[in-house]
Amino acid sequence: MHNQIPLMGNITKIEQQSDAKSVVTLTIKRNCIESTFDNIPIIVYGKLAKVISSYCKEGNYIGVKCHLIMKDDDSTMLIADKVTLVQNQQLTNMS
Repeated sequence: MHNQIPLMGNITKIEQQSDAKSVVTLTIKRNCIESTFDNIPIIVYGKLAKVISSYCKEGNYIGVKCHLIMKDDDSTMLIADKVTLVQNQQLTNMS
């Protein structure tokens, strides 16, 4: 797959989309150079979204493999393909 983007960071927000049970938006905080932080929103669909909403919580350290898509209004979105929950040993490699 083209344009794969690996990210790691702490979950700062998990939002269940009100119109669909299998869509979750999560925001991760990625530590950057010079002690600054990036808050990156990522869209999660399908079974992976259900797993995220059931087992992940704010503060969990995760790894996300995602891809970038362009919307009609020329903005971009990150879509999760695979999530690895690093902090909790019970769940690893959710996909």
